[in-house]
Amino acid sequence: MQKCVPNGPPGGVLTEERPGVYSLGHLTFQEHLVGEYLAYDSRIEDIAKRVGSDWWREALNFYASVKGDVTELIDRLLATKRFGSSVGQISEMARYAPYTSAGAMDAVKYERQIQKEERKQDPDF
Repeated sequence: MQKCVPNGPPGGVLTEERPGVYSLGHLTFQEHLVGEYLAYDSRIEDIAKRVGSDWWREALNFYASVKGDVTELIDRLLATKRFGSSVGQISEMARYAPYTSAGAMDAVKYERQIQKEERKQDPDF
């Protein structure tokens, strides 16, 4: 490990917390690596379970950026009752995924419009 992390200035990608124990220098590096892992080594069902969790927000945005297309994820979430409650995060992810289908994007826009209308009708929404 010493060859990978020489004694240099602090603030690099890897930081030695104590002798022999290393961590990533910033949470963003970890979130990016998790996003890469999700994009290449995870099933869509496992990813869908994480949508809506603030803990996974940035990792899922990196996932969307790596994939470039979250149509399959949107389709999976549309088939569940969690789509409406997760539409804000799904919309955010779609901004990082430019190849998401127009139909999937229309479903996201439609759900956001429904939620806007519900908020107008019910101020306690």
